[in-house]
Amino acid sequence: GRRTGLGTHGLADALARMNLAYDSDEAIRVITGIYETLRNTAYGESLNLATERGSFPVFNWAKEQNNAFIQRLPQDLKENIARHGRRNISILTNAPTGSVSIMSQTSSGLEPVFRNSYIRRRKLSHDETNITPDFVDELGDGWKEFQVFHHNAQEWLAANPGQELPSFFVESDQIDWMKRVEIQEAIQNSIDHAISSTINLPAGTEPAVVERLYREGWKRGLKGITVYVDGSRSGVLVTNNEATTTEEFPQRSAPKRPEELECDIHHTSIQGQPWTVLVGKLDGKPYEILGGESSLIEIPKKHKTGSLKKNSFKSKDNRYDLTFGDDGVIKDVVKVFDNPNNSAFTRMISLGLRHGSEVRFMVEQLQKDKESSMFSFSKCVSRILKNYIVDGTEVSDKTCPECGSTTGMIYQDGCKTCKDCGFAACG
Repeated sequence: GRRTGLGTHGLADALARMNLAYDSDEAIRVITGIYETLRNTAYGESLNLATERGSFPVFNWAKEQNNAFIQRLPQDLKENIARHGRRNISILTNAPTGSVSIMSQTSSGLEPVFRNSYIRRRKLSHDETNITPDFVDELGDGWKEFQVFHHNAQEWLAANPGQELPSFFVESDQIDWMKRVEIQEAIQNSIDHAISSTINLPAGTEPAVVERLYREGWKRGLKGITVYVDGSRSGVLVTNNEATTTEEFPQRSAPKRPEELECDIHHTSIQGQPWTVLVGKLDGKPYEILGGESSLIEIPKKHKTGSLKKNSFKSKDNRYDLTFGDDGVIKDVVKVFDNPNNSAFTRMISLGLRHGSEVRFMVEQLQKDKESSMFSFSKCVSRILKNYIVDGTEVSDKTCPECGSTTGMIYQDGCKTCKDCGFAACG
């Protein structure tokens, strides 16, 4: 078949030179054009070689003409390939190009820039006994560490002294993870072999996020995808902090909100005051919360689930529309609830949920301030969020008020329960 593996590297640097953030919509349009050009040119040259020297021995247009990849080629190219064949059965790939990119001082493969400044590790061979390693991994192998500045960023800083790097010099952990899959799809559509690609996720990323990325890759027709969670193994590239610091205060980026989220609709009452609370869920976990007095919103109690659609605007606040049942629609539910104090309160709760705060900690904090002017609403939110604490989760205050046990206090059906004596409190 005479397979070849033409590929690229330096994509992220090319986009930065065009003042485009790697994961922007405009960048994806440019990426699509780049790789369509690469595909058409490479297949055109293979056609030219076939015209001069003959096609690969098992070429059979009848077998491949309906192939989805072949169908994406320009019509005139397909017609000429049908007449003359191709020299190569397949032509394109995208290798990681790690070492090549170091030598050419560009970003590797189709990857975003890992860090604009980072530590690179080189594994010491068994013959290098006279060199003291800077790092020893869990297998006992020694590594030397080198401070590296990404060349493209360094050039920009040299040309613009005293200025900070613009926002389009994005690093791998700043990129929208789902957009990263979309970028690979745009490239895979023009690559006949598979692609080397790694999505870098921050330490502590939930397995459900990884699962969602793999499923999305499968849905979009990617031939392969790799996910790396920071700290899951000793890496060759590490952040400056990772190389020197053993303890840090981790900060997480929230997963991007889909345009539409499924939600649970809760009706409850505190001291005779009825409340309605909407809990938007991502991967089955609470992601955001909206709510207020039931008298302000008309949702029949028989409806327990719905969908929250986010409408984004550049010049005004985002709007959330609720749909439920066969035809129930309430537009701009935040405005319908009509209480800026409550909306500010739920916005902060949502912020914590989106960034991975454990529900039990939020519940326990909400239950503490009994003198607050918003006590009824905070108790209402606390009561509802308790439903999302996984059974068996330890209570922060582990001492049982009944028997004094310090090992038995867990959450069960949202209630603090002692496994040792059976005490339960559902306040």
